[in-house]
Amino acid sequence: MVQTVKNLLCTSEAAAEDYMQRCQTTPANQDQLQLRQDVQKRQHDVNSPRVLSKLLPEQKVVVFQPRKKTWTAGKVIEQSNKPRSYVIKTTEAKFDVTENT
Repeated sequence: MVQTVKNLLCTSEAAAEDYMQRCQTTPANQDQLQLRQDVQKRQHDVNSPRVLSKLLPEQKVVVFQPRKKTWTAGKVIEQSNKPRSYVIKTTEAKFDVTENT
């Protein structure tokens, strides 16, 4: 039993050293990594959400109410102090809503 544990430890140490040598950073590895990151960024930028236009006062909007799970028609009263937020008035209430991107 003890001999088996020693063999396992020796094997795992050798495997760890071998793995560390394979993971050494080389200029070729850095170039490959940079290429993968560039491709990933390009794909992200293509699929990223577009910039939303600002809402104007009196503009009609539809607001989702998560608790009721319903959409309610309303209109923009003014832009709020928070970024990308508007004060919206519906038939039921007045909301401070942040737009989704």
